[in-house]
Amino acid sequence: MIHSIIRTQLWESHGRCYPIIHKSRKTSGLMLILGGGEYLYINGKCLHLVQGDIYFLRRGERYRLELDNGYVKCYVINFQYDDEMLSFVLNNCSDLANQFAKIVSLWNNKQEGTYDELDCMGLLYHLLAECFRRRYVNSIPRRKKERVAPAIGYMQVNYADQELKINDLAELCGLGDRSFRRLFHEVYGLSPKRYLSALRVKYAKEFLADNHSVSEVAQLCGFHDVYHFSNFFRSECGMSPSEYIHSISDDRLL
Repeated sequence: MIHSIIRTQLWESHGRCYPIIHKSRKTSGLMLILGGGEYLYINGKCLHLVQGDIYFLRRGERYRLELDNGYVKCYVINFQYDDEMLSFVLNNCSDLANQFAKIVSLWNNKQEGTYDELDCMGLLYHLLAECFRRRYVNSIPRRKKERVAPAIGYMQVNYADQELKINDLAELCGLGDRSFRRLFHEVYGLSPKRYLSALRVKYAKEFLADNHSVSEVAQLCGFHDVYHFSNFFRSECGMSPSEYIHSISDDRLL
């Protein structure tokens, strides 16, 4: 459980404050590398962190940070968290930068008498859940991932097909419907239907960010009309497509 957010920041350093040495970290934390890199020494192991890498450090951890090539730019979120989750690193997570940016911006500009702090907590829970899900997926044996890979490849290409059936995906993998659903959930932590919805949201956000109109995005994502697309997007993201466009426009102005 997250008790409170302690500090958030967009940190940029050309060597100042390094090396950073903690014998017992006072808070848990998430960091996303945006540029440059760091060497993280933790429990006697050296990890080279580069752009797109996220690491989670738990409270009480002992570690040392050194700069790679004298420069790093990163998002940092420190918070009080009472889970015993071990520290871990995730690679290739640049797509989560927008979630970090929203938390940092909202926290640093929160207003008294508002619910900004609760909104930040909600965003952080969502971000942590995604990090933990990716960590779980990375721990799954390769043979299991390869077994459902044909379905993943097919969904990546045909995500806009509203007639796509789960049993067709199961056949692609040479599995029965129940076995496919069970293995898919084991590998990705969610059902094939939820994965497909997340895929449609991902591409919808990319199209909206690329200045396509809402009606164009509805067609590109396989929806017959804007009304059904807008309802789907709101149910998945908690905001309308138009509100999402405004939110990313605001982020670009920061």
